[in-house]
Amino acid sequence: GSAIPRITNFDSFRGFGVTKKFFRTHRELDLEAGTIIRASGDHIHGLKGNQLLTENLIREQAPAGHENTRSDSLYVFDDLYPCEVYFLGRKTSTVYEVAFDPNDMIHTADIDLFNDVAREPGNAEHAGRLIKAYWDRQTRTGRKVEYLVKQARIVCTIWRPSDYLKVRANLTGGRS
Repeated sequence: GSAIPRITNFDSFRGFGVTKKFFRTHRELDLEAGTIIRASGDHIHGLKGNQLLTENLIREQAPAGHENTRSDSLYVFDDLYPCEVYFLGRKTSTVYEVAFDPNDMIHTADIDLFNDVAREPGNAEHAGRLIKAYWDRQTRTGRKVEYLVKQARIVCTIWRPSDYLKVRANLTGGRS
């Protein structure tokens, strides 16, 4: 895979000088534009099975200085698709467009690396290579790149819980 480029072109975007759009599925509903959001706690307690095992493996293999990166960060994406997928799994969430100060970005990586480890976490050699790629900011598909940030500002609401059926139809092409 190729390295995920660092964002370097931050020219005039909605008060933070960012030129691309970012999205977040967030459990707080009806937040106003301009609201600052931060990680509300470690998400590890909501994980089960292979996802929990993978999260623990990634944290155990974190490079120096990143031991708490995944537990202390707010996760945002530069593609709406992963947020819509997570939204469907959390019917009481809202999808927001967000912006963040480039100095608040802690890490970025392809979430599919996490997903690939979760498919077979018992394969230590395979998992080790994928986790190293995760911490080295490698990408495979480029569609599910996560940005771990200290905080973000709400720009606008994209989807509310009442939009669940519309989002599902959009992602499934109308199939149930």
